[in-house]
Formats: sequence, C-alpha cells, structure tokens
Amino acid sequence: MSWSRTSLTWPASAEDIASKADAVLSRVATTQQQAMATLSQAAGAVSFRPHALSEEAAQLTQLRALIEQMLVTGHRITVTPYDYGVGQVESSGSYLAPGNAASRLAEKLQGDAAPPGSHVQGLLVTANSLAEFADALSALTAVLPIPELCACARRSQAESTNAQDRMQTPTGSATPKWVPGRHLFEPLRSTVAILGSSVAQLESLAADTQSPINKLQALASKREAWLEQQKQALNALKTGLNGSLYAMNGSGSASGIAASLSSGLPSYERAHTAAVLLVSEQPMTFFKELLP
Repeated sequence: MSWSRTSLTWPASAEDIASKADAVLSRVATTQQQAMATLSQAAGAVSFRPHALSEEAAQLTQLRALIEQMLVTGHRITVTPYDYGVGQVESSGSYLAPGNAASRLAEKLQGDAAPPGSHVQGLLVTANSLAEFADALSALTAVLPIPELCACARRSQAESTNAQDRMQTPTGSATPKWVPGRHLFEPLRSTVAILGSSVAQLESLAADTQSPINKLQALASKREAWLEQQKQALNALKTGLNGSLYAMNGSGSASGIAASLSSGLPSYERAHTAAVLLVSEQPMTFFKELLP
C-alpha cells in the first residue's frame, strides 16, 4: 500500500444504481399519460362525496391566520454577568445585580441605536449563588432557548463546577485526534441525494401494487396516528413548562418603558442576573401569555 497519483472518476457503483433505476423510471411518463387518459374517460361516470367533516373544517381555516399572528418580528437585547462592561468582574467570578441589569436595558432602550417598537417583553433570571443561577438558566433555556441565555447557562454551569473539574486531570491522547462521523462529503452527498430521489420513485411505484381501497385505509391510519402524535407533542410542550423567573410586559414610549424596568426588581443581594428584553412593533401575544 502506497500513495499514488490519480484522477477523479465517477464511481461504477453509483452508475450501476442510476442505470438500474432509469430502466424503470424512464418509462414513467408514458405509462402515466396512458393512466391519465383512462382516468379522464372515467371521470364523468364517477362522483365523489366530500369528507363528512370537510364543511366544518373549512369554517376553521382562519386558524392559520391566528397562528401567523403569533409570529412577530423585532429585536432583542440580552445582558449577562459575562458581557464586557456590564458585569462586575472579580477574582471570584463575574457578577451582575438585578438593578444594574435593568439600568443597562433602560439605557439601551433609549439609546441612539434603539430599534423601533412600542411593545416589550422582559425576562430576568437572578439568584444568590452561581450554582442556583446555573440551574435556573438551564431550566429556562430548556423551554426558551434564547442563544445568549444558552451561552450564559453553559458558562455559569462550567464555572460552578470548575473547582471540582480542576481536581481531575484527564490523560489526553496524542494529536491529531480521530473525529467520528459519516464520510458524507461532496460529491457523495449530492450523489446520495440524487440517487435516493430516484429510488424513492421506485419505492412509490412498488407501492402501486396495493389496491386503491388498501391505500385509502393506510392513509386513514397514517392520518390518525399523525394526529395522535401531534396531540402528544403538544401535551409534552405543556407539561415541560417549568422553572421560575421575573417577567414584565407592556407597551408605550421608550422612556416610559425604560422607567418601568426598575419597578419590582429583587434586591441587589442577588448578585447573579441575566435579563432579556424583546422589542417589537407588533403585540407579542404568545410571550405575554407564556410569561404572565
């Protein structure tokens, strides 16, 4: 075994798969045209009744618009103890009191670069100890994975266990290290995607051996299973809501909102704080109800 100079060559294994698939797929257009012609001839003699729930379902199509209303655009700003110029850095760690966090949010809200918007949603997590702070952030980001809070959660968790980790000195392997994973690089990625699409068509054609009745029965069973899956997923979302934090929401001018950010804050004794302020020109109904 030795290194040798070579050139790229299209793999015979890929060509074999493509040619075998094309032997069938190249005839799809012709057979489909014949089937459509037959169906057109029979269309006049066949009538279909709508689903028993079709009329009721049609009256609820406006629910899509209600879902769209929950999707609002805007800006967010996050302050954490680890932000430069925000937290207080000492030899024992980084600290940020609730009042200081609120003051920085108020300052940014009224600054020259403040985004437009009269609706706000505030989130504030604070704790007396770093371990408590890390646990509170972990619980919150499991539900609300705001990137800056996730980064703060990871860092606070790492710092809270840093003393214990320093006592352990793992032995490292020689570099470079083996990296696990599938060898799915170009052009293999594109080859697999293209050939996979062709095979999917073959699988679809193979499924045509079933009668239309069997297909409809399978489709009905699939729909029933999918609806149950979505119901369970929604229930899991509901039951997964845990963790506590401070929240505020409202609307108005930037100065008015900035003034209200200092109301109801916990004491400065809680030295570990992270806060997020969402700003939008549209009402943030979902977050307002999520954080009442």
